Amino acid sequence: MLGPDRNYEGDNIDRVRQLRSEMSQSEKKLYERIRDKKLGYRFRRQHPIGPYALDFYCPKIKLCIEVDGEQHLLTKGRDARRDAFLASYGVLTIRIPSLELFGENEMGSQEWSNRIKEICDARWREMFPNLEPPSKRNLEG
Repeated sequence: MLGPDRNYEGDNIDRVRQLRSEMSQSEKKLYERIRDKKLGYRFRRQHPIGPYALDFYCPKIKLCIEVDGEQHLLTKGRDARRDAFLASYGVLTIRIPSLELFGENEMGSQEWSNRIKEICDARWREMFPNLEPPSKRNLEG
């Protein structure tokens, strides 16, 4: 059975490799904030799940982050089907409008990284109620 951490088709790998090298400015901006466990969680970029390539994915807590450009205003139905597919495997999707990552003095991306950390910690507590979230351990140790 296909699961959220398994590839759908081998040719999807070539596509995600290309997408990793062609990240948008918004994706790059967000990635700088979440890469290298800066929030306490490991995110993969352009991670293949089923027929989809997720902008950012944290497998430990099954969290997908999508940075949506203006073209997503025209693809709401497709995005809803994609989100439903991921949800059927327990993956939560957060959609961030790309323009919200830009603001005065980087406040847009800082606010989103704070929100993402809060969502990650909440998700962790749902999945692992007896363990302290990694973001708390990283700050203390």
